[in-house]
Parts: sequence; C-alpha cells; structure tokens
Amino acid sequence: MKAALLSLLRHALTYGAGWLAAKGWLDTGTAHEAASALVVLFAAIWSAVERRAAVAEAAQTRATEAGNAAVERDRAAGGAEQRLRDGTF
Repeated sequence: MKAALLSLLRHALTYGAGWLAAKGWLDTGTAHEAASALVVLFAAIWSAVERRAAVAEAAQTRATEAGNAAVERDRAAGGAEQRLRDGTF
C-alpha cells in the first residue's frame, strides 16, 4: 500500500512540477528536486506514523498479556485458598 501511494504521489508531483516548469515558474532541475524532496518527506512521515502505531499496538499487547497473567495468578491463588479453607489441600 505504501509503495503504491508513494508511486502515485511521485507521479502527481512530477506532473505538477512539469506544469510549473512549462509555465516558467520553475526550471526543470528545481522542479525535479522539489518533487523528489517532497516524496522523501512524505515517506519519512509515513514511516514515523507507522512506527508509532506499531509501538502503541505492542504496548497494548504487552499490557493485555500482563493483565491476563495477573488474572490467572489470582485464579490460581484463589483456588488454593479455597482448598485450604475446605481442608482438601
């Protein structure tokens, strides 16, 4: 998905930069460099957002697993307490 969006963005920026160069507002070298710089910037931002989401998901998973382990420990301890009260331990 990321590669497809970056390709689409690159082509759109190239088209826009070519149009600006045709109008005389940019020379072709500057237009090419500007389009390339914007694609690199977009890719860097996209990577940072994906990384942040992955870190948040991993933290949520660790918290859920820790919570599940605590519940299991409590159940095990509760079961042992009940057996002690019943004298069946």
